[in-house]
Amino acid sequence: MPHLWPFERPISPEILNGIVEESHRIRELCLEGKVSDLQSVCTKLCKPLQVLERLRLSTSFGKRDLELLFSSPSLTVIPTDGLTPRLRYLEIVKLSVNWSDPIFKCSSLTTLIVHGVLARPHPFRDVPFVGTMRQLLDVLDNIAPGLRVLSLKETIPPLPLDTTSPPTPSRNIALPSLQSLRLAGKLIDSANLFNHLSLAPTSTVKFESRDSIHDTHTHSSTAGIVDITRRLSQYVGRAEPLCSVRIELFCKTWYVTCYGTADLSGPPPVDLTLASSYGEREEMPVTTLFRGSGNMFAHVQHLSIVEDTFDLNWAFLFAQLPRLQSLECRGHPFGPFFDALCNVQLDDSKSGEPRVPVPELRTLRLIDALFRRPADTVEREREFVDELIDWAILRCNYGCPLETLELGNCAHATEEDVDVLAEVVPDVGWDGWDTDGDSLEAQMGDAMKRIDNYLVSVPRSLR
Repeated sequence: MPHLWPFERPISPEILNGIVEESHRIRELCLEGKVSDLQSVCTKLCKPLQVLERLRLSTSFGKRDLELLFSSPSLTVIPTDGLTPRLRYLEIVKLSVNWSDPIFKCSSLTTLIVHGVLARPHPFRDVPFVGTMRQLLDVLDNIAPGLRVLSLKETIPPLPLDTTSPPTPSRNIALPSLQSLRLAGKLIDSANLFNHLSLAPTSTVKFESRDSIHDTHTHSSTAGIVDITRRLSQYVGRAEPLCSVRIELFCKTWYVTCYGTADLSGPPPVDLTLASSYGEREEMPVTTLFRGSGNMFAHVQHLSIVEDTFDLNWAFLFAQLPRLQSLECRGHPFGPFFDALCNVQLDDSKSGEPRVPVPELRTLRLIDALFRRPADTVEREREFVDELIDWAILRCNYGCPLETLELGNCAHATEEDVDVLAEVVPDVGWDGWDTDGDSLEAQMGDAMKRIDNYLVSVPRSLR
């Protein structure tokens, strides 16, 4: 299997001629190098590659190579169709290609991975054209019966900048053998393609969005989430119910991973990466996701939230999880967390009986929660630990007591706190960690001051 790594120098004529001469014997070909060198190889592959089963083409570049990469024309993998009758695996990475390329007419493909270069926004004018949506759909239609893996990144033909919702699908493409789908790029473009696809119930789907409120050209990211969620809800309705959800906020990006198991093991059936957007015109992506989810999360029993969460609409989130049994917060749950959990309302379906939020919840795991604020920070009327105790008592009073409480790395937690909680919750686990040290106290105080400053900068409508 030839491997070429010509980052600083062109492919030698000897190697190039060797590949061309032996092309009829190559089963697996992996080439990495400059666009011009790869094009030199591809333009000479005019003879049939009768036994070629795997082809991988990629380029690596630094910042100095970006302008050259953007200004380069789309790579032509093969000059004519019919040259790769046995090709099953095709991977093209960091290269500009066009969906009209003859290589995509190979009906034997079972794995198609095409990761292009960022189409928009970009610092240069000349961006390679990836083709039309019709051309991409023709490609997928041709390989649909045997396709098992489909991964597209920055290679979905874009909708106009002012588009706020994907158009009505022009056709439906059934992918009965598909095991894994990954679409990355502008979310509304991913939604447009996803609307054309019909997946098997066992397929795993992953969406990665780079949308942001800071993109001044369009505010269509929320619309993309709405359409993605609508189709996902239909898909999940035909598959095994989702059992667990993990929500993580990192660098203003939300990661929502859904599992079919209670222990978050195995490949997640649904995996979403949603860029955050701040401002009055749009709400948090996670809120939009759950708002349009229908019954997608109706059977979720386990929820794990990672990192400090400032922007979650707790009341709305809990309302979408009626079967929730265990909740894990890895990071302090800021905002009206206990207000949402203590919001007892009358249940219309049971003759006006009071209903506690998430009535089936039996386990709460708190990691890195702030039981009390340090003495030199802004004072609060009630501390987190006081609200925790009151909530546990409330659940007992309404006949749905908390059974297990696990505490780890909880700042300023004391033995007295744990003893009080143990009188209400039968099973309380505590690692004994506290922050009595002066240096750690100072670090926690600085962290809380930064949090206070952050909350001031977030629009009130999102708190």
